[in-house]
Amino acid sequence: MQAWGLKICTQKPEWHSDTVTAVVVPPHIDSGNVVKIAWKKYNLNLGVGLDKVAGKVFRIGHMGYLNEVHINSTQVTTWLKWLHIPPMEGK
Repeated sequence: MQAWGLKICTQKPEWHSDTVTAVVVPPHIDSGNVVKIAWKKYNLNLGVGLDKVAGKVFRIGHMGYLNEVHINSTQVTTWLKWLHIPPMEGK
């Protein structure tokens, strides 16, 4: 996430989860819309932020086995462009 200029919601490493990551969206973006578009355009299932972070974060589940084939960087780059977040080259 850092390579794309996005921050994760947890602030301390000991709070990081092995099963889910909450990603903070820029203030002008509603994370609920991010989740809807990710599903409709890319068949990518993300979770919405809950309670105090509703509309501010989306959640990425990462349970089980994942490799580079499961996480298609072309789709992620396209998706970030939709969010008006330019991906950083070479990171």
